[in-house]
Amino acid sequence: MAERDQLTAELQALAESKSEHVHSILSLDDQLAREQQLRTEATQLLQQTQQALAERSAKEAELTKRAQQADKALAAYKVSGQGVSTSMPSHFHVAVPITAPRLVFFGR
Repeated sequence: MAERDQLTAELQALAESKSEHVHSILSLDDQLAREQQLRTEATQLLQQTQQALAERSAKEAELTKRAQQADKALAAYKVSGQGVSTSMPSHFHVAVPITAPRLVFFGR
């Protein structure tokens, strides 16, 4: 009978140990699933960030190109404006003061 009680106690201890191991394995499995989910979300966030940066870089490049074109056009207008002013007769270069028209009220 003592042997039977001893075997029963050992069997019960093994069952408890096995239960603890199974619980530990399930806990680790849950932790692994959470970490994999976090990695997936981090990868998606990284891809979205890279895409946003690429779009922003493309927009900045386009704006830089447009600004350079506008600067070239302005420089060309300045050069052509200088050519026009040097080809005009000198009497067109005289500064004439501009006065506001006088308002005349009829009545009263």
